[in-house]
Formats: sequence, structure tokens, C-alpha cells
Amino acid sequence: MNLLKQFGIKKSGYVISYAPAPEFWLDTDKTFFTLVDSKGTDDKEEHWDGTNFYFPKGTLKYNETYTASISYEDQDHVRKGSKTWSFTTKAYSKPKKPAMKAKTTDIIWKGRILINKANVKLYTSKGKVYKKYNANLSLKVYGYSNGKFDVVNGRYVKDATNLKSNRSIKYIYLNKFR
Repeated sequence: MNLLKQFGIKKSGYVISYAPAPEFWLDTDKTFFTLVDSKGTDDKEEHWDGTNFYFPKGTLKYNETYTASISYEDQDHVRKGSKTWSFTTKAYSKPKKPAMKAKTTDIIWKGRILINKANVKLYTSKGKVYKKYNANLSLKVYGYSNGKFDVVNGRYVKDATNLKSNRSIKYIYLNKFR
């Protein structure tokens, strides 16, 4: 169940709330909230009736100063109030060093699979078809996870009946040698 659905948002972390003085009983029909960035662009927030919670429609920008304003009346329409405040979102930070890549010479293969039928697909790490293999081809396997045989550089072959490992399809025979 998506708890955010009732608020009409997909991400959390952007809820803005305000609590007026305790003697106010807010009339939600007379409560107005705005959120603008440093260029004056209004974010068109969503207000969930019966609360003082406001949800920006879009993702807030990095390193941006926003100004929030609220004006309100109490239920008796005797008193009015307002408040304006600003905040700055965090700056975007790039990693200082690129991620280290493992040396392929350090990887020990764990077993082999045999392709029994033609046109078995090899997928990239992003799930796109990289190439197709022919039957009777043997591949080294470096790992098995979630129904996928890791065969080369993050590419994988999906586990299926057209593959045969040294044991059952779900398990790879572990070689003790490179």
C-alpha cells in the first residue's frame, strides 16, 4: 500500500508544515499557502484538507532558496495571521573520486553453463539485449542471483530450460580451479 497516494505525491521528504498560535482554529477555506523559488516561480503546492501540511508538486531544486508564505483566519473570522519564512535546499555534491573498478583478473569463475538451444539472449546490466548465442556454446559463470547467470562484465543470461549447468539449473557447479 502506498501511503503517499492519499496526498497525491510520489516521493516523501518535501512536506512543509506550519502551526499557528494555539488559540487559532484555522478555517481551511481561508488558509492560503505559497512556495516560490528565488526566481519567483510558484511551485503550485497541494494542500491536504484539514491539515497544515503542504506538498510541493515537483521535486525541490538543489541549492535553491525558497520562500514560503501562509495567511490564515480563525474559524470565527475574527482574527487573521500570516507568516513568511525562507529556507535553502542542500547543494548537489558530486563524488570526489570515481568509483573503483574491479580488475577482471581478480575474479574467479565459479562454473559453466551449456546453451542447449539457439538464440539465447545475453543481456546488459540495464536489461537490454546485447547479443544472442547459438546452441552448444559453453560459458563461464561468475555468479548467480535472482534467476540470472552472470557471464561477462555484468552481462547475464536468464535462467531457463534452454541452459544446462553441471548440476541443476538453479545451482552452478563450483569449480575449485580457475
